[in-house]
Amino acid sequence: MNALSIRFQSRRNSSRQIGERMERETSKRRAQLAQSVRAISSIQSAIAKGEPNRRTNERWKNAAVRAGELLDAGGYLRLPEVLALIPVSASTWWEGCRSGRFPKGVKIGPRCTAWRAAVIRQLLQDLESGSIDGDKA
Repeated sequence: MNALSIRFQSRRNSSRQIGERMERETSKRRAQLAQSVRAISSIQSAIAKGEPNRRTNERWKNAAVRAGELLDAGGYLRLPEVLALIPVSASTWWEGCRSGRFPKGVKIGPRCTAWRAAVIRQLLQDLESGSIDGDKA
């Protein structure tokens, strides 16, 4: 083999490796999305039944109840209410807000952010229907 054929072969291998890596990441994101949708539907059914979320802390139990009420009535949800509906950690939620995966909040004070109930309701519906692809959620 000469130097040109070796260079061409390494580029072809590199392209194949990139394609394989992208395929693995896509399937991983699809699996994460499916897991999130299953978790959201179980949380929503628990809230509809008046059961608290998986968190045992009294603050989180109250947040789950308030979240269900606010989603029906409208208004704003603070972080505990949002996390009672969407099964992610606080740091994952904030990273998703920064990256655009989740909706940006509304600053209602210097250290206070809230999300419109209508926007969160739409996010839950999109997650359930699967209209959000793996890159968005």
